[in-house]
Amino acid sequence: MKNCMLILMLIFVSHQYGAQITSNLNQNNVNATISNSGTFFNNSSISTPGYEVPQNSGKHCVYAASFWYAGLNDNDELLLSAQTYQPNQDLFPGPFSNNDSYNAPEFVTKYNQIWTISSDQIMEHIIHYNDPGYTVPTDIATWPGNGDVSLGVSEQLAPFVDLNNDGIYIPEDGDYPDIKGCMASYLILNDASNTHGSGGAIMGIEVHQMFYQYESDDFLNRSTFVEQRIINRGAENLHDVYTSFFMDADIGNYSDDYVGCDSSRNMMFAYNGDAN
Repeated sequence: MKNCMLILMLIFVSHQYGAQITSNLNQNNVNATISNSGTFFNNSSISTPGYEVPQNSGKHCVYAASFWYAGLNDNDELLLSAQTYQPNQDLFPGPFSNNDSYNAPEFVTKYNQIWTISSDQIMEHIIHYNDPGYTVPTDIATWPGNGDVSLGVSEQLAPFVDLNNDGIYIPEDGDYPDIKGCMASYLILNDASNTHGSGGAIMGIEVHQMFYQYESDDFLNRSTFVEQRIINRGAENLHDVYTSFFMDADIGNYSDDYVGCDSSRNMMFAYNGDAN
């Protein structure tokens, strides 16, 4: 058996959005493809895996991954978002809109995005935001700290450091994104803007995902963290809500992968099942 194992550390298209948007999170020895299609570590537009370790090696150990969500309403009916490989199957770019503005051009422009920012960029912004001639990096300038309420979106969205505590994200006043790690990719998804390809009933949730990495001399240099914030924006109360994780690991040959778990350590893993 090859001495080959993947440990993933997790902290817990025909739609209106057009082509899939991807961003590379590559601050350490991992090159992770992040997508706002609901399926990550994959580039579905060219059917390629997107979790390369070591970076620039051409070797990928994950083909695709996604989170699943389910809960019961007051009538104990099952509501479900369970996306696998198909982009925008059950999750769609942008926050939940209570006036169904998902097709509005302003909505697509504002929220069909991934914001990838490094801690170095943020430090540079903190030091120089008030300097003449300084240009705010695009992902800091467009960070979705506040939602456009005219589009039915919540007034408060992505986390940010608010220097004057006015509740309004203004990078020109020194406000900046509140990220984790040395580099982070942030995206916002919803499950309500279209029917679900899985056949599950719409939950009305808004999902914020922050993928982040650390540069270091230990295991953190080959790790990617995922933090989620799941908000019920819909009209129905939900109970017995669960979230789960779908992953298609590719440890070398895709046809001989095995999976296992260590429940005492809250850990799942994938490994190569033979010498091929």
